[in-house]
Amino acid sequence: MSRPQVQTIPMPTGNSHSSIGDGSVSGAGNVADASQTMKPARPSRKKQASDVGGGETSKSSGGRRRADAAHELAAQLTSLRDTVHLMVQRYELNVGGSLDALIERAQGGNAELEGKPRLPTLRQIAAARKVMEELQLKPGKGRSKDFGRVERAVEALEDVLES
Repeated sequence: MSRPQVQTIPMPTGNSHSSIGDGSVSGAGNVADASQTMKPARPSRKKQASDVGGGETSKSSGGRRRADAAHELAAQLTSLRDTVHLMVQRYELNVGGSLDALIERAQGGNAELEGKPRLPTLRQIAAARKVMEELQLKPGKGRSKDFGRVERAVEALEDVLES
């Protein structure tokens, strides 16, 4: 195979540091002064029948393989969707349980068993309210970083109300 010839294209010479108002392009360096050469584009390689389907030449078996692979991908994606759904449910149970415990603590604990409620101190209430005010969520966007913010806030609230 012979090497393709390189074609030389003459470029106009000029001062690359011309002013902006004259319509020329400035700041491109002194590229126009050097002789430019262009290499031809790589020749495109058309796919042969032997390239498709691992060397098989039959279109129907390649189409079946593609359909089977697409079906398998769809099954995997469905499984992933179900897994994400279970993860979100579990997350909701965990965070919801923690929030329920915090609500109970904010209301004075289990007053039926203890007799009189043990309300949090004013200092604890102020610190908890500060955590709540600093919590910035955008639930309409469905951002995963909001889940992290909620977790950190719940942990901070647990620390504040349990101390």
